[in-house]
Amino acid sequence: MRATVLFVSVLALAGCASAGTDAGQSEYDRLAAECRARGGEFKPIAGANSPHDAANYACEFKGAGPTAPTSD
Repeated sequence: MRATVLFVSVLALAGCASAGTDAGQSEYDRLAAECRARGGEFKPIAGANSPHDAANYACEFKGAGPTAPTSD
């Protein structure tokens, strides 16, 4: 009986561990792809330690900043 409970517990934990990894990787991939599509560079934020990739990475844009409006 104990062996069965232990076996089922191990299977449940293994399922949770593998599900979290796939979900996290797809969030990172999605955020990185959106950033690159807008012309940015997806970079880690120094010191950030969150379980969510959106809080650990930033989309950085380099080059000229916004231009001032011109009067015609």
